[in-house]
Amino acid sequence: MNEPHIQPVIHGENKRAGSDFSAFNAVLGLLLAAIIANHLLWVWHYAIPVPFGDDYVQILNRLIIFHGLPPDLSLSQKLGFFTDFSGGQHRLVFLNSAIVALYKIVGNIDFRTLALIGSSSLIAVLWGLWKYAGSVLPISKNRIAYFLPVALLVLSPAYFEASLWATGVLQNLPVLAFAFFAIAYASQRSGLSFFVALFAALLATCTTASGMVVFLACAAVLVSQRRFAYAFIMALLFIAVAWVYTRGFPNDPSIPVTTSPSELIRFFLALCGALVWGKNGAIFLGALLVAGFGVLTWQGLPKRNPVLWGLGLFVLLSMAMMSLGRAGFGVEAALLSRYKPYSGLMLVVIYLGSVIHVSSLAWKRFFGFFGLVLSSTVFVSYLIHYNAAIIDLGFLPKLRMAYRGIEGKVQVLSGFPGTAFSNHVIDTAERYGMYRPPSFSEFVAIPVPPSKGVPSSTLKQQNVGYDHLMYQFIDGEKAALIYGGSDKKCTLEPLRLVLKNDAQTLYFEIQPPDWGWLNIYHDHSRHGFFGGIVDKRSLPAGLYQLGMTCGDASPTFWGNGYWVSKNP
Repeated sequence: MNEPHIQPVIHGENKRAGSDFSAFNAVLGLLLAAIIANHLLWVWHYAIPVPFGDDYVQILNRLIIFHGLPPDLSLSQKLGFFTDFSGGQHRLVFLNSAIVALYKIVGNIDFRTLALIGSSSLIAVLWGLWKYAGSVLPISKNRIAYFLPVALLVLSPAYFEASLWATGVLQNLPVLAFAFFAIAYASQRSGLSFFVALFAALLATCTTASGMVVFLACAAVLVSQRRFAYAFIMALLFIAVAWVYTRGFPNDPSIPVTTSPSELIRFFLALCGALVWGKNGAIFLGALLVAGFGVLTWQGLPKRNPVLWGLGLFVLLSMAMMSLGRAGFGVEAALLSRYKPYSGLMLVVIYLGSVIHVSSLAWKRFFGFFGLVLSSTVFVSYLIHYNAAIIDLGFLPKLRMAYRGIEGKVQVLSGFPGTAFSNHVIDTAERYGMYRPPSFSEFVAIPVPPSKGVPSSTLKQQNVGYDHLMYQFIDGEKAALIYGGSDKKCTLEPLRLVLKNDAQTLYFEIQPPDWGWLNIYHDHSRHGFFGGIVDKRSLPAGLYQLGMTCGDASPTFWGNGYWVSKNP
């Protein structure tokens, strides 16, 4: 029987060297475990614990529809719930299956659990790279050191939007794991492995539309192994799956389409290099990565490690397909956090491919050291510069839930979905017992006495400047929601909201903002987000001007558009 082309992680003749658990190797193993544990804890801590954006449509509303399905439906009608276009231009079969399974097992939906399930896909990819691409690493007692850059790139905080938002996680990350294992099993020379590869490829297709290109990646791997019959089957299946998938394809006029070759190429290259800041830098890095993959292909990577090569091909084909559907939004859209995992995986392929290509151990060590420096820089840079964006991702959704706890409803001033639909979905899901919204009472501002250092005669009537911006303000019947951002740190604690009229001045303490660079907007400035809910039920009747103060500083007030009213 023919042996598979994939080399084992540890060659038999070098097993002793590869298994040398010296003290240094044990430390490296602990570092690798720490990176994985940090990822899981990071996701659990920062995952958005409430519905946000598409979660209302793709998770809660889908469960409401599932709950209302008549029990006498035929099998094909029941399957239609899972396979129909529920995600705009995607058949989100995996997402639908995951939320129904969680609902059936637990009895309700927990958004943090969904995010953790989806983010675990990256750990599966990491394990797969260790198992199937491990032969690219030098066989030595510190072999784990060469794999640390892979872990730092695969589990990077750069993908925070794709790791912490339930819909984004379940749509963007599991497809990478399914596609990887489809390629891995397709490269094995057995009929059973081929059928496992087909199943994994179908799962990738059922996760997001771009997942279907894994059939082409598998076909290319099979061609490189001269298994032309299997490759022909994969190619035919791609055509069949693409035809079935696009039947009844919805035409969404809200999605701009471009047919400009230059715009498509620029968007594609920006996707490839999205790990760096700025569109020009992303396009330049993308061009380097594409060129590097071409060189590695020319130098024989498909023969030396078909799984690694197939993964790179899948990533490139996926980004090409995404470019066709998203290039109309402009190059800046390619830099969104949810798309960055593809750029990270492309860099992993180039790094591991370079290590396998060079023959001398000295060059392998050079690439290992360079890869560790580069991946550590990327990891730490995004951990610091996305700090404010990571924290803020779930801040406003939690504020809205705190507002609902008093006001009795969610109110959305901008964004998707609207107020009426959001309230209908939340109320219905809560009534059916499938979702229990948290209260987030810690966001309710606490009444405090005036600061001793601020006599009432010093109150400023000026507007709050650029350093304190109001992003959303809702003056409801029972509560007021205040949400804003600042580009300067309020070093005087605590941060207080101020309500003032002719009769009195009231102070409310809110949680101090977390500060960090907000390079998601590429302006390299420090930001902090503040917000709170004022419970108006305890306010004396009147009309109050809204302002804020830091510590003992004199309060400053927003313009005439920001008043809190309490009716008698």
